[in-house]
Amino acid sequence: MYSIRSNKLHFPFNPFHCRIFLRLKHTLPDLPYDYNALEPVISADIMKLHHQKHHQAYVTNLNQAEEKMHEALAKNCVNSIVSLEPALRFNGGGHLNHSIFWTNLAPKSGGQPSGHLLEAINKHFGSFEKFKGQLSSSAVGVQGSGWAWLGYNPNNKSLQIATCMNQDPLFPTTGLTPLLGIDVWEHAYYLQYKNVRAEYKMIKSTPICQDHKDLIHDIAYDFYGRRIATCSSDHTVKVWDLNENDQWILTASWKVHSGSVWKIDWAHPEYGQLLATCSFDRTAIIWEEISDYQILSEASSGGAKSQKHWVKRCSLVDSRANVTDVKFAPRHLGLMMAICSQDGVLRIYEASDIMNVTQWSLQHEITCQKFRCSCLAWNPSLKWIKVEPQSFFTDPVYDLEFANNIGRSYHLLAVASKNVHIFQLKSSSSTTRDATDPTTKFEVRQVALFDDHESQVWRVSWNITGTILASSGADGTVRLYKGKFSKCLEFSNIVRFLLNACK
Repeated sequence: MYSIRSNKLHFPFNPFHCRIFLRLKHTLPDLPYDYNALEPVISADIMKLHHQKHHQAYVTNLNQAEEKMHEALAKNCVNSIVSLEPALRFNGGGHLNHSIFWTNLAPKSGGQPSGHLLEAINKHFGSFEKFKGQLSSSAVGVQGSGWAWLGYNPNNKSLQIATCMNQDPLFPTTGLTPLLGIDVWEHAYYLQYKNVRAEYKMIKSTPICQDHKDLIHDIAYDFYGRRIATCSSDHTVKVWDLNENDQWILTASWKVHSGSVWKIDWAHPEYGQLLATCSFDRTAIIWEEISDYQILSEASSGGAKSQKHWVKRCSLVDSRANVTDVKFAPRHLGLMMAICSQDGVLRIYEASDIMNVTQWSLQHEITCQKFRCSCLAWNPSLKWIKVEPQSFFTDPVYDLEFANNIGRSYHLLAVASKNVHIFQLKSSSSTTRDATDPTTKFEVRQVALFDDHESQVWRVSWNITGTILASSGADGTVRLYKGKFSKCLEFSNIVRFLLNACK
């Protein structure tokens, strides 16, 4: 029998022993750099704790598990062998993953690779920036603890992004050879970034130098997220398109009102490229993008070239006060639009002929008594039901949005004020009843309040499933809140990242 202990080979006393095996104790690898070498991105305290405590724990526990496994194999104890397998996988995976992870980090290094690796990244992801975006999204999206990896698939000779839960090693789990790993266990970043995983993954904003001459009041994405419209106190609207290189290109800019433009909104693309704007000049306007063909002299192509521009289709002038918000209805409700004004009046319009967006008729006019209407949000309901008002706070409201009601028996409403508020609207009827029944009464209660911004909250927005809420505030940050899986009405702050101004 031969054994290795403390990296030294020892021969047993009896050289004629019939069983021969080799057993090696695992040791903690030294880092190829100092603990403070990665500052300020990763602090020395995190590196020291991560390496000396957490990685060392995996090594220690792995050695203990292997020792117990050796004893179980010698006794042929099946129960012990089976019960030890999770510990071997977890601690062995932790030791293997971290040994790779330390070599992925380097002081005064990083950035875009070169040579064959860059060629492979461009081939399989389109560009290095797209690869970073996909890897970062995968890392942030890991539920709980785990790893995000760039791996090589030897079967089809391709690069792939994969995630592994807990300490599952990449190759045994997916068959991919690990090239680059990101540890998204909280111990990898918590001391420095708290629970802000996205900031640790270095999600960064892309500033757009927009050339507005005054304050920007609103920004809106189109349905596909590839077009942006902005409006400003300079009376103008600008439209930006995302090109193939992931750059935002200004494609249109024009004066839309004679006063400050407060809000802007895109219609669903089923109805064409439509924009709605509202302004201090007491009007709301519908704009449509159209194409025509003009012969361009001196054009390199020598032929006709498609040109697009925006034209005014309809101006709504019913309001007697400052129009503060405008929103198109969800697609399934038809081509409808709502506006609200400073005098507390909500108006709902509908285009009777979706092929003729120059004609809009007033369908509903709702007076909110003595209150100023600052913003509005659509709910999928087809009827307007008055819910008894309740005073939960007295601060001004700057934005609100309903979550998509996917399988829930209640509605969720997010409100941006001094803090972020989430309200539940639930039918108080004990029997199942159509939520659009005018006799239905709703119970309204606040299920979450977040004061993380510690300043004015400007905007709130739900994801498509109504499970994650984004908010932006005057503190220059965007925060994401996610509902707990087991308790749908409990939300926690999961992400924060800073916004950088365009200089």
